[in-house]
Amino acid sequence: MGNECRHIYMHNVTLTEEQKKDPKTILDALGDYFKPAKNVIYERYTFGCCKQGPNEPIDSFITKLREKASSCEYRDLKDELIRDRLVLGIASESTRRRLLRERDLTLPTAVEICRLAELTESRMRLIESPQAQVDSINSMVDRQGGRRKIQWKTAERNTAAEREQQWTCKYCGNGHKRGREQCPAYGKTCRACGVSNHFAKVCQASSRAEKTRKVNVVEDVQQTEGDSDTSENLYNVTEYVGNVKAPGRKWFVHLHLNKKRQLCQLDTGATCNVMGRQFKEKLSPKTALQPTRTRLKLYSDTYMPSLGKFHTDCVVRGKIHRLVFEIVNTKQKPLLGGAACTDLGLVKFTIPRELLPAEVNTIDASQSMPLTKEMLLKDFHDVFHDPIESVPGNIHFDLNPEVTPVQCSPRNVPVALKARVKEELDKHVKAGNLTPVTEPTAWISNMVTVAKPDKIRICIDPKPLNQALLRSHYHMPTLEDVLYKLPKARVFTLVDARDAFLQCKLDEESSRLTTFWTPWGRMRWLKLPFGVSVAPEIYQRKQHELLSGLAGIEPIADDILVVGCGDTDAEAEEDHNTNLRALMQRCRAVKLRLSERKLQFKLKVVHFHGHVLSTEGLKIDPEKTQAVLDMPTPTDAKAVQRMIGFVTYLAKFLPGLSEICEPLRRLLDKDTAWHWLPKHDDAIREIKRMVTNTPVLKYYDVTKPVTIQSSDTPYVRQAVCSMDSFQVEDSELDQAQHLDVTDFRFRQIAQHTEMDDVLQALTSVILRGWPDFKEDTPLLVREYWPFRDELNVQNSVLYRGQCVVIPKALRAELLRRIHTSHIGGEACYRRARDTLFWPNMRTEIKDYVSNCSACNEYARAQQKESLMSHDIPTRPWQTVSMDIFSYAGQDFIVLVDHYSDFWEIDLLPDLSADTLITRCKSQFACYGQPDKVLTDNGPQFACEQFRKFAAKWGFNHVTSSPRYPKSNGKAESAVKIVKSLCKRAKLDGTDKWQAILHWRNKPTEGLDSSPAQRLMSRRLKTSLPVADSLLQPWLVTGVTEKLRLKRRLAKSAYDISARDLPELNVGEHIRMRPLPGDRTGRWQLGQCLQKVAPRSFVVEVDGTLYRRNRVDLRVAEHSARMRQLVGPEQSSHTDRGHVNAERAAGGARTDPVQDDTGLGEPPHSPGVPAQGRGLTPGKPVSTESQAVYSRCGRLLRPPQRLNL
Repeated sequence: MGNECRHIYMHNVTLTEEQKKDPKTILDALGDYFKPAKNVIYERYTFGCCKQGPNEPIDSFITKLREKASSCEYRDLKDELIRDRLVLGIASESTRRRLLRERDLTLPTAVEICRLAELTESRMRLIESPQAQVDSINSMVDRQGGRRKIQWKTAERNTAAEREQQWTCKYCGNGHKRGREQCPAYGKTCRACGVSNHFAKVCQASSRAEKTRKVNVVEDVQQTEGDSDTSENLYNVTEYVGNVKAPGRKWFVHLHLNKKRQLCQLDTGATCNVMGRQFKEKLSPKTALQPTRTRLKLYSDTYMPSLGKFHTDCVVRGKIHRLVFEIVNTKQKPLLGGAACTDLGLVKFTIPRELLPAEVNTIDASQSMPLTKEMLLKDFHDVFHDPIESVPGNIHFDLNPEVTPVQCSPRNVPVALKARVKEELDKHVKAGNLTPVTEPTAWISNMVTVAKPDKIRICIDPKPLNQALLRSHYHMPTLEDVLYKLPKARVFTLVDARDAFLQCKLDEESSRLTTFWTPWGRMRWLKLPFGVSVAPEIYQRKQHELLSGLAGIEPIADDILVVGCGDTDAEAEEDHNTNLRALMQRCRAVKLRLSERKLQFKLKVVHFHGHVLSTEGLKIDPEKTQAVLDMPTPTDAKAVQRMIGFVTYLAKFLPGLSEICEPLRRLLDKDTAWHWLPKHDDAIREIKRMVTNTPVLKYYDVTKPVTIQSSDTPYVRQAVCSMDSFQVEDSELDQAQHLDVTDFRFRQIAQHTEMDDVLQALTSVILRGWPDFKEDTPLLVREYWPFRDELNVQNSVLYRGQCVVIPKALRAELLRRIHTSHIGGEACYRRARDTLFWPNMRTEIKDYVSNCSACNEYARAQQKESLMSHDIPTRPWQTVSMDIFSYAGQDFIVLVDHYSDFWEIDLLPDLSADTLITRCKSQFACYGQPDKVLTDNGPQFACEQFRKFAAKWGFNHVTSSPRYPKSNGKAESAVKIVKSLCKRAKLDGTDKWQAILHWRNKPTEGLDSSPAQRLMSRRLKTSLPVADSLLQPWLVTGVTEKLRLKRRLAKSAYDISARDLPELNVGEHIRMRPLPGDRTGRWQLGQCLQKVAPRSFVVEVDGTLYRRNRVDLRVAEHSARMRQLVGPEQSSHTDRGHVNAERAAGGARTDPVQDDTGLGEPPHSPGVPAQGRGLTPGKPVSTESQAVYSRCGRLLRPPQRLNL
C-alpha cells in the first residue's frame, strides 16, 4: 500500500478494530471509497451516444455497447436496446439499410448480418487490389541427384488490409478515434520492453516488431479463475489462425479424419491442434463439441476463444490415433500442433543430446531403457503403494423427490464375525472412508458383510434407497468395444484399480444418504460404497474422465488394459512402454491408486473379462471350456436354460450353435411335457465337442477388406466375417435363381418394371445413390425411403432383400393369387411378405380380403361390442325386467328389480297374454307400479293387450333386439339363479322355497346389504338364529353409488376384449347373421332400412324385414353392393323396400325399443307408427293385407295350395 493510499485508509475509511484485522474487509472498504458513484441517467446518455469509429471492427463496437449497457440497468430490454443502438450507430450506411429491411430483427441476427457485411467488404478490397498475391509452392525433382527440391516464391504484398494499417494507431496497432484517451494501450505496460503506453505487438525495441514477417504460433493457454479479458484481448478476435502471411515454408499432409480425406497443416510451434468450425461441420456435423476452458494465444500476443473440443480418430500406417482439436470460429484449416506431429510420426526431432537440458537427458535416458516390472514399481512407487486418496471431483446422488425416505431396522451380525467386522470398520474410519453419525438422518440402510479369504468387505443393503436414486444412464463398455482396437496388439499389461469405489469421494448430501446400521452405532460412507445401484455407472464415467485422451488404454470397470501395437515386437514393446508410462503419469496426476498384487505385466497372453487376449487373436477361456465339460446332463427345464445360457456366452466361438441347440430349446416351449430323447443327448455331446475345438478369432481391422459368408438354415441365419484368411472367387449372386418362378413370369416382372415410371425412377436413385435427407428424394420414390438400405437392382428387377418389388400393373393379379385359399388378411400378408414387396402391401391385402364375397358370406361371428348398461335406478321397483321360462314341465314368469336384485316368480297356467297380464297385476299391486319394464319380443309381450296394459298402468315398455338376449340380461340372470336353486333343492331333498328365502336374505357382494333389505328396508326372518334388533326396519343408503361402482368395474372387465363396430347408415348394404336352424352358415345379403335404437336396426333380407342387433350385421363388401345395384330385380327391390318399410311398424317391432344393452329411445320414433303392433280392435282388415311375423321378426307367409 502506497503512502497516499495509506493516508486515505487512516483518515477517510472508518472501520472497527475487528474489521481492521480482516484484509478482505479492508480491500472492500477501499474499493467502495475509490469506486465512483454510478449515475444511471448519465450512463444511459453515454450509451445513446455510442457510434462506430471509422476503422473500428464491428466486434469491438458490439463489445463497447455491451460494456456501456451493463451499467444502464435496462434489465429485460437490454438486448433490444443494444440492437437499436447497433442499427443507429453502425458506420456503414448500406448495412444499416439492410438491417432496417429485416422483419422481427433480433440482436443475434443483427450481429451476424454486420459481421458478414464487414467480412464481405474486407474480401472485396482484397480482390480489387492489384498487388494482392498468394504464396506459391513449386516442387521439382532434381533428376541428376534424385533429390527433391522445393522452391518458395514470395511476392511483396501490399493488400488493402495492410494499407489500412498505415492509418491505425502506432501505440496499440488498432483503429480508433484520435486522442490518447481513446487508445486502449494508454496506461498499459509493454510486455516486451516494460515501457508504458504501448502494446508488445507494436513495440519498436523488441524483435517481435521487426519488419520481417512473423510465423504463426498458437499456444494453449488454460484459463483460470483469475483470468479476465482485458481491453487488449477485445481486439483481433476475427483474425484467422491459419492465414499465415509469411514467406517461409508451409507443410501440408492429407490425413483421414473421421474416415474423410482432409488437408492438414503442420505447425510444430503450436501446442494444440486447431480447426475452423466449418471444417468440423464437414467432417462430423452431428457430433457435439465438448466443453473447454482453453484460450488460444496467437502470434500477435492476442487471444482467441475456443468454441469447444472435437475428438476424432485418425489412421496412420494402420494405427488408430485419437486427435483433439480446438474449434475456433474462423476459416482455419486443420492445424496439427507439435505434439500431434510427433505422435503421428510426421515430424522427428534430431536434437543433439548435448544441447538438451540435464533433466531432459535424464528422462530421455530412462525412457529409452527397456521397461521392467521392477523399474515400473520403483518409478511409480506412489501409484502402487501410497494410501488411497480421492480422485478429483465429488460424486453426487440424485434422488426422486416423490419417494418417501426409509429407515430400516438394524440387523444382527454373526458373533463369529463381529471382531473382524469391527476391525474392518475401524480401518475404514482411519482411512477416511467411513465416519460415525450421531445427528438424525432421513435414510438408514442395513449393513452387509461379505467374507473373503483375505478380508471382510463392508457393504450396505440400500434396497429402498436404490428405488429412489435416479440413474445417470452411462454406457457401460464391453469386450466388443475393445476388440476392434487390437488389430496389431502384441504386448498386454493388465492393472487393477485398488479399492476402486473407495477412490471416489461423495459430497455431503450424498454421504448422508448412505447412513447404515452397525452394532456400534450408525455410520455413513464418505466414499462411493458397494451396493448402491448407480455406483457402477458413476465409477465407469469417472474412470473414463480420468483416463481420457490416453492411447492404448482400455478401461472396463476397475480393470485397465494397456496395449502395445506394432508390426514387430520391438515396435509393439516401445508403444506399450509409452502407453504404460503415460497411464502411470496420469494416475499419479489424478491420484488413482493401483493394485500391485493384481498387476499382470507385459504378457503375450492375458485373461480379460472372460476371454483370452493374445497376439494371434481372441481365444476362449479354458476355465469356461472346463465348466461346460463338467456340466451334468440336464434333468429339467431350468437346467436346460442354464446350459443354453452359458454356451450362448461363447457363441462367437461356436459356429452353428443355434441350430444345434434347437432340440434343446423345444423343451422350453410352453405347456410342453418333459421328454429327454436321444437327440437331446446328441446335442449335448456336440456342444461339448465344439467347445473343446474352438477357433482363434482374429481382431477386426478397419483398414483391411472383409469377406462375409452367409448361410440360411430352417432355424437361423448365420454369417462369418473373414479378413485375409482366404481368397474368394469373384462371383455375382443371381437372386432370380432363388425365386420359385418360371422364366415367363420373371420376364413379365422385368417387362412391367421397365414400363413402371415409379420403379424406373427408383432404379435411377438406387444406382446413383440415395441422398442424405428424405426431403432431397424425388417425390415419386419417397415412399421407398424407409427401405433404402435393403433395395437393390439386378437384371432390370428390383429387390428388397430377398423379396421382389412388384410393379403396379401386376399387383391386382398377385392379390388374387395370394387370396386363393381364402384365408384371413393377416395370414395372407404373412404368406406374401417372404417373397413379395410393394409399399402399403399389408393394407392392400387386408382391403382385398375384406371385399371378398366368399369370405364375407361364410364369415365368423363378429367381435363383441363394449358394454352399454341400463340407467341406474334411484329407488326400488323403478325398473323391472321380465321373462318367461319353463321348469319341470311348467311355465313361470320372473320379475326382477334392478335396484335391489329382488326377484319374484309366478306360475303361468297357460302362455296367453291375459294370464301374463293378470300375474303382472298381482305383483304390481304388491310392490307398486314400475316406471319402466324391460322384456324380450315374446308374443305375450309383443301384442296389443300388453300395450294397452302398459298404457293403462303408466309404465314404459321397452323390448330388446331379437336373437340378442344380452340386452335383457337382468331377467336372464334371475332365470338362471331360480333354476339353479330349484335343481339343487330337488337333488338334496329340501324345500325350494326355503332356499329362495335364504337367497333373498343373503348380502350381495359389493353392496353390503341383501335384496330384501334394499327392497323392504328390513331383513327377513329365516331358520337361522337372529337378534330381534336386526329384524327392525332400517333404511339402506348409498345403494346408487355402490351400483354405479359395481357396473363401472364390470364394464372395465368386459371391455378388455370388446371393440365398437362402425355405425351403419340407412340404405347401406349389409349381411345378416344366419337365422336359427340355417345349417348353411351363410351371411345373407340385405339392406339397412331404419335405425330404431342404439345398435338396433331394421333390415330387409330376401324381401323380409328383420330387427337385428349391430353385432349380427356386417357391412357388405363392395362387389356384393354392386351386384345388388345392377341385378335384374333392382327396381322391384326398391319398390318393395318402400312398402316393407311401412310394414315394419307392425311386424319388425319399430315401436319404442330398447337397444342391446338396455338404453331405449323415446316412446315414439320419428316416422314409425307406434300403434303398429298387430290388429287394431274394431277395424276389419282383410286377410290378404294382414302381415304376420314370428318372434324373431321373420315374415310368415301362408302356404300355397293347389286350387282343385
